[in-house]
Amino acid sequence: IIPPYLNTVTCVVKPKNAGLNIVDYLTSYFVSCKDPEDVKNSISNGGIKVNGRVIGVDYEVKFNDVIKREICVHEPLIKANPISILRRCVEGVGEVYCVNKPASVPTHPAGQYL
Repeated sequence: IIPPYLNTVTCVVKPKNAGLNIVDYLTSYFVSCKDPEDVKNSISNGGIKVNGRVIGVDYEVKFNDVIKREICVHEPLIKANPISILRRCVEGVGEVYCVNKPASVPTHPAGQYL
């Protein structure tokens, strides 16, 4: 089990979004920011910063603003047997490794594992 950890998510404001209120911007464009009250609390607690500075809930985003949000990540559990690695020597190819892993273990960083 991987214990929960903090991760910083970064985004840069595009020209079409300049002038929007920070709360409206985040709740409109980001799945993890759907609740306006949570976003306001994060801003007030310093969990959301713009250009490295703590801002207020009335802040209007500007083109090229760098918004960073600290989130707590909970990795999904691995729900199967342990991983085993088989090594074989194949003539003309060399060593070949086969990984027998549960389906709940990701093979590359994507989606919720990124």
